Amino acid sequence: MFVLFGLLLCLGATAIRRTALPAAGLLVFSALWLPADSRLEGPVLVVLSYANGITLSDLLAVFGAVVAGVVLIRIAWRGSAPANRAWNVATVVGACWSLLALGALVSLSR
Repeated sequence: MFVLFGLLLCLGATAIRRTALPAAGLLVFSALWLPADSRLEGPVLVVLSYANGITLSDLLAVFGAVVAGVVLIRIAWRGSAPANRAWNVATVVGACWSLLALGALVSLSR
């Protein structure tokens, strides 16, 4: 429940402030939500194997990562020189999805 509370708190703070700190927290809590949501799974939407699948509550982590990614991309785009914008945006996108993939990998290994 702590992870869900942190995720929702950071989601609200990111929606209100649109700064890097709540967006980074949202990204971390989104990655932590994937292995932590065993009691609140919901229906299985996509079956990956006999014991694994994508559930309804997993979409909350994806939504959080997308919101955090959009905010961090906007910050990277506005805060960099025109020659460095594409590189900075690619770095932010890679970091966001790598962290989410790490959470999914931990979730699958449990």
